[in-house]
Amino acid sequence: MQYIPFGDAALIIKWSNSISEKVNRHVIAALHQIESAALPGVLDLMPSYNELMILFDPCCTDAGQLQSAIMALPPPAKQNAKTSTVLRVPVCYGGEYGPDLSHVAGHCGCTEKEVIDLHSGVHYRVYMLGFTPGFCYLGGMPPALACPRKEKPALRVAAGSVGIAGKQTGVYPLESPGGWQIIGRTALPFFNAHQAPYFLAEPGYTMVFYPVSVEEHMELVQQFSSGTYTAESFITQSSRQNIKKPLSAPDDLLKSKSLKERGKDG
Repeated sequence: MQYIPFGDAALIIKWSNSISEKVNRHVIAALHQIESAALPGVLDLMPSYNELMILFDPCCTDAGQLQSAIMALPPPAKQNAKTSTVLRVPVCYGGEYGPDLSHVAGHCGCTEKEVIDLHSGVHYRVYMLGFTPGFCYLGGMPPALACPRKEKPALRVAAGSVGIAGKQTGVYPLESPGGWQIIGRTALPFFNAHQAPYFLAEPGYTMVFYPVSVEEHMELVQQFSSGTYTAESFITQSSRQNIKKPLSAPDDLLKSKSLKERGKDG
């Protein structure tokens, strides 16, 4: 673990050069520990895959003092790797909501249904937020679904769009330009600028996608608009063993040699 001063108003704690769930758990544990400690001068905490940036007021403290204060804290409480905060995300795949689904299927050498089954058949970890407010960088996408970004980014990608870029998948929380391959859309609002908590998901969450029909998607849109449903109702505390996969696990699909080879190619 390294402590790295970043200018005169930030300190970075770095655990590793690699990206893994184990490393990210250390990041999230330290985030919660420092938040709870309410150290003098700390203004904000910004977790990433393998680092934690601490922004501080240089009039109150400096990097050396802050490092000493952090090192004097008791060890962070161990996170239970068997339990997680789970966000279940309903997705209407394909059609007008997922215009690039067929392209992804063609690139990966599989059917559109296989793309949906693979994408919705695993658990994803929210490693960090960035790009736009509430955008989740997820880990855990099946390698067989890896697909390059668009050669020409779209000027407008609708809020709620679910995309794939390289070996990552994610949800656009706001309408914005973007170059990811869009395979579906969710009605869940991932960002609310008018009410705290502003972000639906947080680093450390587990995310599960599950497919819904166009009719179900439209009903969800209406229910959210009317206030009948709240996005928070899609968040639960579950043990990993009890997180049901809405569709079959991808292992059955990955028995296909062509999909395995695509996954190796990335």
